[in-house]
Amino acid sequence: MAQKQCRVTATDMNGIEHTVTVDGDSVYLAAALGLAELRRHGWVGEIAAGVNVIQVAIHEQREVTHTVSYRKLVEWSERTAGGPAEMTRRRAVRDALGLASRF
Repeated sequence: MAQKQCRVTATDMNGIEHTVTVDGDSVYLAAALGLAELRRHGWVGEIAAGVNVIQVAIHEQREVTHTVSYRKLVEWSERTAGGPAEMTRRRAVRDALGLASRF
């Protein structure tokens, strides 16, 4: 899949919504890269790892927004089924989230 510019939005534990723009080739990678970038920023409070949702808006001719929970993002990244390309995408998501590689 081609890289696309994505706007990633997450709410910290103080209820403040934060948005960052990243490039990604999937909803999951964009969400992970966006979370990683937000966590590096000093103004962003802790983002809960449980039920928190991450919105990913893909900028194309028409904007399309996807919402994924953090828990689902991690679960997807930890799956072991799939071909080499799928496993590479999962590894990239785990790396962006700072999760230990299991494979």
